[in-house]
Amino acid sequence: MLDVGVSIFTPIQTGWAGVDYEDDANRTRAFNTNFIGVNYLETMGIDILEGRSFSKEISSDSRLALIVNQAFVDDYGWDTGIGKKIPGRNFPDHEIIGVIDNFNYESLYNEVEPMVLAINPNLILEGVNNIGFGSSPSPRITLKVAGARIPETLQAVE
Repeated sequence: MLDVGVSIFTPIQTGWAGVDYEDDANRTRAFNTNFIGVNYLETMGIDILEGRSFSKEISSDSRLALIVNQAFVDDYGWDTGIGKKIPGRNFPDHEIIGVIDNFNYESLYNEVEPMVLAINPNLILEGVNNIGFGSSPSPRITLKVAGARIPETLQAVE
């Protein structure tokens, strides 16, 4: 086994958590979200365009850090997302530490929408007005395995 990642939703699932909230200008904003483990991006091979991924060595990441996709940065008209906060008065203290490439986390027929990834669900859930689930939010494990070692890996997982 090469790596293990955990998340609430996987890219092949339809319907990640969709949230909306009022920003500082009382404008309704929306984005999709997923709650992930520290090494999920590396397990999935998701490219970081700017900033960094979550780190076990930086204890504040599990409490305060967010990662957004490029569509999120573009939606807010920012040049960079690094060091920014979601502009809503109800969100707890947080900081965007990384911007990832847009990847299709839903159907390939859909345009990639703004997305936020967090280790700490409270960073998102405390600040939103509404949340909708297109599929059941439950822990998922993603395994990255070497193609030549699939039988041995499956046996070890069992």
